[in-house]
Amino acid sequence: MGDQDIVPGAGPGPAILAIFAVSGACSLIYEVVWTRWLGLVAGSFPVATATAVTIFMAGMALGYAAFGRLAERCSPRDALRLYGLLEAGIALLGALSPLLFGAGSWFYGFLAAVSPLPIARAAAAGLLLFFPAVLMGGTLPAVVVALGAGRARRLGVLYALNTGGAAAGPLVAAFLLIPSFGLAATAITAAALNALVAAVAFRLARMLPAGADPLPPDTSAGTGEPGPIPPWVAYCMAGACGMLSLAYEMTLARFIILTVTGGSVYGLAIVLSSFLAGMATGSGLNRLAGGVAGGRRPSAALRACAIALVLPWVFSLALPFWDLLPGLLYHFWSQHPSFLEAQLFAFACAFALSLAVAAGFGYALPALTDITREHGGREVGRLFGANTLGAIAGAPVAGFVLIPFLGIERTMSALGAGSLVAAGIAIAFGWPWARMAAGLLVPLGAVLSFAVPLPDPSPMNAALHFRPYKYDGIPMFRVMSELAPVVYQEDGITARVSVRKRANYMSLVINGKPDSSSSLGDMKTMKLPAHITMNLRKNPQDCLLIGLGAGFTLGSILKYPVRSVTCAEIEPAVYRAAALFVPIIGRTMEDRRVTMVFDDGRHFLARQTGLFDAIICEPSNQYVAGMANLYTREFYALALSRLRPGGTFSQWMHYYGADIGDCLTAVRTFGAVFPEVALWYHPDGDFFLVGSKEPLPLDMGRLRATFRDRRISDDLARVGIRNPLEMAAHMLMDGTDVMRFAGPGTLCTDDLPSLEFTTPMMMNDPASASRNLAGFMAYHPRNPLRLAGETSRDRLSLGMAHEATGSLGRALAEYRRAARLSPGAGDCWWRLARVLNWLGKTDRARGATRNGLLVDPGSPILRGLRSELGEGAKADPLAEEPDDADAKADSRGASPAPDIR
Repeated sequence: MGDQDIVPGAGPGPAILAIFAVSGACSLIYEVVWTRWLGLVAGSFPVATATAVTIFMAGMALGYAAFGRLAERCSPRDALRLYGLLEAGIALLGALSPLLFGAGSWFYGFLAAVSPLPIARAAAAGLLLFFPAVLMGGTLPAVVVALGAGRARRLGVLYALNTGGAAAGPLVAAFLLIPSFGLAATAITAAALNALVAAVAFRLARMLPAGADPLPPDTSAGTGEPGPIPPWVAYCMAGACGMLSLAYEMTLARFIILTVTGGSVYGLAIVLSSFLAGMATGSGLNRLAGGVAGGRRPSAALRACAIALVLPWVFSLALPFWDLLPGLLYHFWSQHPSFLEAQLFAFACAFALSLAVAAGFGYALPALTDITREHGGREVGRLFGANTLGAIAGAPVAGFVLIPFLGIERTMSALGAGSLVAAGIAIAFGWPWARMAAGLLVPLGAVLSFAVPLPDPSPMNAALHFRPYKYDGIPMFRVMSELAPVVYQEDGITARVSVRKRANYMSLVINGKPDSSSSLGDMKTMKLPAHITMNLRKNPQDCLLIGLGAGFTLGSILKYPVRSVTCAEIEPAVYRAAALFVPIIGRTMEDRRVTMVFDDGRHFLARQTGLFDAIICEPSNQYVAGMANLYTREFYALALSRLRPGGTFSQWMHYYGADIGDCLTAVRTFGAVFPEVALWYHPDGDFFLVGSKEPLPLDMGRLRATFRDRRISDDLARVGIRNPLEMAAHMLMDGTDVMRFAGPGTLCTDDLPSLEFTTPMMMNDPASASRNLAGFMAYHPRNPLRLAGETSRDRLSLGMAHEATGSLGRALAEYRRAARLSPGAGDCWWRLARVLNWLGKTDRARGATRNGLLVDPGSPILRGLRSELGEGAKADPLAEEPDDADAKADSRGASPAPDIR
């Protein structure tokens, strides 16, 4: 039967197909949004994803079965009305979901407080997904009946359109709706689309007389004939396809994220969308091949299903060649494509890599409808219900069993063997004469899946798509040869964790991205937060560290006389990998004061009743999907509530791979919660925000005493900090200057986690670190840093240190303070006058020179500066009122980097 039967020249048929595609897009938009909310409850996006998929599938299976029976008793017009009612119900529940399910709802707070296990919290919250999923499951059999008697044979087109719409859902949500409007508004937008679909369905139903078909009747041969193969064979095969397809999807997602897209929110959306697009392609190919639309005999349908299931097995045999992929794609990445170009390329690669597998399952499922007897709503409901029940098992089996125990590669081998076994069963029923051959060849093929060699782990863990500018001008063969060998690799529930080692260098790698290493710059990044936090509060006793990494921060905390350190690490594989760093960090994790907790830090805090003197948060970068949950206003409010009086909270952030606007948003969000904030920085690309309810002056006397402790001073000397002033020079601003620097603007919140969507756009920009550092240094603070136990010499030395780094505004504030403390010191006035002159404040520079000559009239450097400045007006160099440069900083958050040549 030709295409004209599916899309007739007149009638509601085409419109029904169109709104069914929109319905598919809405369902995936909901899934993306609700999975993020589940992630807040569960503390783990893999747990949230598996939970959401499982509950979605369970609800849809029930919907297929229950509404399939109901639709079977309806006329096409009534079935279309039923479809409209289902869409209206989905719209209502979708619109209510932000109230019931959002991060600010009472239900979220209740679950976070009373449920000790992440998976228990996720399952309890996920029950809210069950009811809309039941309604979603009922839409397919209702549309099948609405298309007329026997229209189930056109299921390939329906399935392709609905799955194609679903493929668009994650892209629309991740690239447009969520970053523009937030999670709640995205859910309401999807609900509005469902309401529109419902309205169109009711309107189309009015066009049909009772009992009329919107499409011509199906008269293809064999369409209604009961075949010699019992329907339960189709149901069992559909269940196997559901289980294998979901398991393949999760495994392929891990592989593609590792080697092609990275773990950003855009990478996750691309992976999900590309797999669904592949399934839609398979369904379309089924239609073109004459299946479903033209009708097949049951035995022919099983043969088609068997051939489709062989494709995933063939893909698993390509396992030894996986390590060639990064090298093949390196040339494109090395050209520094734009963000849009990179995402389009990533989608093309993900689609190509998943096509054989996804298209095979997309082809197989509609083909199975030719085995069923009735081809009506009830039979379609049963078939898709069986497929969905299989999918319920596929997601947790792959995510929590196969991948952690076998690894990504051997999980693919196991799934390939399973697909071949399923194909063999289909052959046994579809080609009875070939049963003996299948019985001999299928076991051999399954063994072959495991016999193929594993790919080289070194390029697999290289993440060459991440910051490829590191390799500019280096040939590909040199890049590969210079990669440090992988000495440890484990696929955990949340990520692949590996360790690279060469000579005196070791690196902890998460999903291919280095997260910690023994290089000087990385060690300074990891040790500084511990020493800063420990010195801003007197004798902290009970500490919390969020994120273990390689253990460097934990080791530095334990240098102090603390009573206890609780370390919350979400991935147990990181803890096992950190054991390889013992030669560098020592046996810190064996210290009796340390308690390891394998939980998301945010949700550990949510269920924690005790308080801490110090909390140090060291998550991964903001452009990693899910990490924004540890950079939001709501998280900071939670952390503040878990601090004792005088307690401090420290947050690591990065200004490399980000825009200055991202940095300001991060600072602004932090300062919107903590009454007192200090900003410290590391010139290699990191900055640290320290917050408290009380002021945070740096006690120079306590800091000097700290350096007299040999264990602490040696630890700091390892990262190039040799005295108290060198450490204090890393503090850039505090007090009111921090929020003045951030300026007005948006915040990063649970509903609109903006940093997760903006930072991926800049993460491969090689100039971001230097550009943002210039923005930090160009800021003109109004106040000197708050020090306790200060001296004029301290202020002068701090000013000199900041002047050397180009932070002239900070140097100016410190020189002013030094001049106030020691107005008789000519050196203070000379340095103050020089910086004022560089900043173009000539009148004030003349005033500082005059004050200096009054106390030290014989100073040659002051006389020389007076001669350089010439005669003219003299202004008070210690005046507090803002000048032009300050006004610019007020309006923009940072002034241009000064030219001090």
